[in-house]
Amino acid sequence: MIRVHLVALVLINLAAAAAAQEPTVERTVQQDAADRGGWVARRTCASCHAVARTGTSPMETAPPFRDIVRRRSLSELENRFVDGAIADHPSMPDYVFRAREIDDLIAYLESLQAEERTP
Repeated sequence: MIRVHLVALVLINLAAAAAAQEPTVERTVQQDAADRGGWVARRTCASCHAVARTGTSPMETAPPFRDIVRRRSLSELENRFVDGAIADHPSMPDYVFRAREIDDLIAYLESLQAEERTP
């Protein structure tokens, strides 16, 4: 009888440990969106901006994305994307993003913000 209880206790602990390591569905969906947003950023923005968590922008006057997310709220950036990424200066081209690309870009920018807050 003690052996059965011991085996049951071990199985419960193993299941609890495995469950604790499983990413939540919400986290996985958010990470997938951030990954796609990183791809959109690299495809459309990386020729001028540093879009990664580190590095300098290829164009000296183009701020890195990590600086942009420090200065602007995500809702402000989302509105700018919805309106068509209107250039702040003449050398920046205007971009029109699809709704899914905007959602993904915002998820990516949110991941950059989260990295900035993490010590």
